[in-house]
Amino acid sequence: MRKIDLFIRVQGPMAPGGSSRAEPSFNSWVLLLVVAACLLGPFDLLAQAAGPASPTSTSAGVATTASTATAPVSSQSTSTVSLLDPAALSLSVTSALKAAQSGASGGSHAGPPGELQFLSRIQRVGAPYPVKTDAGIERFLFPAILSASDEGGQDLVGGLIHVKPDTGKVLAWPSVDAQGEPLFLETESALRTRLTSQHASPAPPPESEPLYRPVPVTTAPATLPDVYLLRGWRRLPAKSQDPRLAWIDLVNRQGRYRTLLRYSPEEGLEPPRQSMSVAASLCADWWRARLGLPHRTYVNWLTGMRELGANPRELHVQYLFHGKPTIPMALLTDPVTGEGVPRVLAGFSQILTAPTTGLLPDPLEADSIADPMRFEIDASRYGMEGQFKPLELPPSGKKAAGKSPSPEEQALKQVRKALRDHGILLASVVSDDVEEAIALHGVAVIGVARVADVPSVLFPELRGDRGLDYPLQGMGRTRLMSVPISKLRDVHAFPHPLRLQMTRLAQGGRLLLSVSASSGRAIDLDALDVQLGGKQQDGVSLGGRTLSGLSASRVQRGRYLITVPDAAPADETARLTIAADAEYHRNPDGKPTVSSFLLSEIPDVP
Repeated sequence: MRKIDLFIRVQGPMAPGGSSRAEPSFNSWVLLLVVAACLLGPFDLLAQAAGPASPTSTSAGVATTASTATAPVSSQSTSTVSLLDPAALSLSVTSALKAAQSGASGGSHAGPPGELQFLSRIQRVGAPYPVKTDAGIERFLFPAILSASDEGGQDLVGGLIHVKPDTGKVLAWPSVDAQGEPLFLETESALRTRLTSQHASPAPPPESEPLYRPVPVTTAPATLPDVYLLRGWRRLPAKSQDPRLAWIDLVNRQGRYRTLLRYSPEEGLEPPRQSMSVAASLCADWWRARLGLPHRTYVNWLTGMRELGANPRELHVQYLFHGKPTIPMALLTDPVTGEGVPRVLAGFSQILTAPTTGLLPDPLEADSIADPMRFEIDASRYGMEGQFKPLELPPSGKKAAGKSPSPEEQALKQVRKALRDHGILLASVVSDDVEEAIALHGVAVIGVARVADVPSVLFPELRGDRGLDYPLQGMGRTRLMSVPISKLRDVHAFPHPLRLQMTRLAQGGRLLLSVSASSGRAIDLDALDVQLGGKQQDGVSLGGRTLSGLSASRVQRGRYLITVPDAAPADETARLTIAADAEYHRNPDGKPTVSSFLLSEIPDVP
């Protein structure tokens, strides 16, 4: 255990709310027009697909159907990986499906209940459909054929199994709704026609929006140079930022919203610009898990699927309800809803740390619907304290050229320390093309590393496949992304200082130190330092014992036994000063929690 300097003095608490960085200026109309033109510019085209034939094979009652998958071939796409032949792919998928189906009857499959229920209904898999990019075949989609038949006697497909082309590994099982029902039912021929049409439609790249270009982390994150990752980041709930085509069509036909949601292949499949609310919800999810609070559930308004954690739509509605700043609607609106686009990160940090309690309606919903959404907000909903801390990152760009260490190196060190001190960070990312552009995209930072030798922040982000089955997530798979640290505009931390309580176990010198978070969850310390003052002075660190009898030892999670010398209880001036340190639970200034207790005033254990 490392020793804490007890002579570090703790500064006063910071004022809640507010960003220490100036908001982007709107005085330059030229810049705004450039940004708007870029944001509304044309999208890249997805490469077209080609498909091999799949032979017939049978294994343990689950069969694969031989047929030829035809799709337009992109003459500029050549595979850069060594692909398995169709027979090997089919056998691999069949074997994985058999193993997964055993989970429905007490097997080892660890998927959610809805997924297990659906997998048990799959009778066989169809011929694979290839998904191609400029780099070659990215994956194959195997139709999951159910026993149900249409009026013409044809078997129906209830989803697509995503498979790696070089190993045959299943990337994702078909997506299902909260009741385990498929998101679509159609014949294999109709499905192929739809996939070919959607794959050839103009659409943005799978994990981007205009001017936002994250770099996927394709290697094991722990192997990246200079990497630091928060504990528990892999357990963050998956939250799709892309709509599901069938769901958008359904709510539009039902007239659920005041305006028709705009999301279709004909309109470019441009996702809503509500990433800040998604990032903010992930910050709440990480802290609720850290504090031992259970995840809530909600229905994703974009997909109709049930998800875990804080509801991003709930946060977005609060942002609009409180009149937080948005981009002028004459320049830019949300492409799906027509709402204003949030532009100030501090608005979401203020909502997380000081939510307005009560019932809040969704202003997008029509007055006539029978089951209107009401967001029930309470003070402890997001697991936050009543404050957030903006980070003062060094300026980068031309103004900082030639400085040593570089602003990027300084920022890397600063963000790493903030992660260690305060846990997950909420950040906004600026444009990749326009210097000092408005930062419209939000991310939940869970780590730092060098990606392609560039100091970068790491964050989880879930995107769909722009209509190709929807989505690659399966049921809860996210993708780790990165952006250069120089692209950060605002970064906010959420301090959660420790609570220290001291009680007397019995007459004499046996004391119990209880360490907890604001939620009451017991927190284990990384370091503990105890100093005895008064007529007799001494000091000890966790696990140690002095000649005078002062000692400190761990009893159980968040509980520490401290013994003082026999003469200390009789000394009216005797005082214990405790310095307690735990990663993610440091004070707003980044220092450990320090408390002082007069021995004569320590209460007995109830």
